[in-house]
Amino acid sequence: MDVGACMFTPGRPACKVLDLIARGFNNYNQGTELPKAVAQLLLSNPTPQPGVRTMDLGQGTWQVFYAPHIASISSTFGVTFDTIQYVLDGDKLSSNVRYSHPLLGTGWLSASGGLAAKDDDTVELHFDKFWIDGGADGLRPTLTEGTSQPSDSMITAVGKAGFLPQFAVFPVAYLDEDLAVFEFPPLKSKIAVRRLPSPTVTDVTTSTI
Repeated sequence: MDVGACMFTPGRPACKVLDLIARGFNNYNQGTELPKAVAQLLLSNPTPQPGVRTMDLGQGTWQVFYAPHIASISSTFGVTFDTIQYVLDGDKLSSNVRYSHPLLGTGWLSASGGLAAKDDDTVELHFDKFWIDGGADGLRPTLTEGTSQPSDSMITAVGKAGFLPQFAVFPVAYLDEDLAVFEFPPLKSKIAVRRLPSPTVTDVTTSTI
């Protein structure tokens, strides 16, 4: 959606969500408005076959702004995931998550692999590389031969062992040019993301959910 079009149709569900994001609502500042706005958004998906269309409309960089199960994990374990970004380039997907913890400090949990449409309404991901970077500014957005470190192979082995394919299938509940909402069936939760201007992967350390 052209965000400027919201000036003329502010009552549209997508416009309401974009307005709330612009006003500072996010996964750790949901209020009562953001859950209601996302619920309304899910009633107005404009894209047929959103699983298939994710592979073209979803190209670029996306950032999580609403994921109740992640907010719950943060509350339980005292860790904040203040930036969660996904970059889709063709059928290659990378994920970069910045965490903050009083004892563990700040760093990044990252993974990369592939994404494919499983059926008309569902996508499936497969991560085959995993790595961890320390410090708020230490992110390696992708893992390549030139950026690899000795510990990466061990972290990848642990990540692969813990990767459960049955948890990597996501129904697409909403999709347009600026917003998408995926379902996380194991926890019956939603993951809502917004498109970021590209390229942004080098600027993720200054971004927040």
